[in-house]
Amino acid sequence: MSYLEEKTVIIKPIIRTRPFFSKGHDGEHTYTGCKKTYFLPWKNSTSSYVKIFEDKKEQNFFEEELGLEKGSLSLHTRDNENWNKKFFVEISKEGLPLDLNNPVHAIKYKILIASGEVAESWDKRGNTTFLFAVWDEQKSDDSILTSSAKTMKAMKLLFKLEKSPEDMYNILRLLNIKLDKKSQSKPDVLVAKLNTVIEQKQKITGVPNIDDFLKLAEDPILESKILALDCIEAGYIELVNGVYRLTDTQLPIGSSINDVEIFLNNKENSENKLVLKTKLKNRV
Repeated sequence: MSYLEEKTVIIKPIIRTRPFFSKGHDGEHTYTGCKKTYFLPWKNSTSSYVKIFEDKKEQNFFEEELGLEKGSLSLHTRDNENWNKKFFVEISKEGLPLDLNNPVHAIKYKILIASGEVAESWDKRGNTTFLFAVWDEQKSDDSILTSSAKTMKAMKLLFKLEKSPEDMYNILRLLNIKLDKKSQSKPDVLVAKLNTVIEQKQKITGVPNIDDFLKLAEDPILESKILALDCIEAGYIELVNGVYRLTDTQLPIGSSINDVEIFLNNKENSENKLVLKTKLKNRV
């Protein structure tokens, strides 16, 4: 069994906005002539190097491929010169191509992933701890096609939503995007806000993206999600000691907003749902 892959990847730098560095500045990532050096990290908590082999068989495979003695790639010996001197990786801002069918390159790839500063794929580069990311041309081509289809789908859904400012506003509310009162009924503002969400392709914690929009716009229980939000904001459903309850009857619904949404979507609770809708309709 071979643990090598017949493909070449490129380790590319991730360029982010940095204070005091204008776009294109020589130091926006790494200055010309400078390099980042990576060795396989040692973990004091386990008294070993970071695990990069699936099992002993894989370790033995690389030892044979590299012409090394059996056991020489042990991860449990701190002064192992293979890990603290021989195998290391240097990367400049130009990036680094790696042939994963080459055992030396494959080891370097494993070291980079183990470093915690290299994302395993280009679409996972959103985490700011990553300085570099793996660019796989084949996967990237597939990703571009997928991204284009996804964007087209999102734009079609937005086109349908444009007919109802209320629907657009509710989607934004569920995405936790705040709007002032004047903007809540302005179609152009609502469309612009949703466009910004659709244009956000990377997954960044706390930032709504195209996947969040698609999930909501196509959610079969969207109505119940909106009703849950309305009732909580109006005080008809309240959170008491970690449990959501109907305010009037104190009927327990669940321990999360998702539980509330499921409760409202359940046909068995249609009477409670009707009462809540009536309260919302008649409130001053």
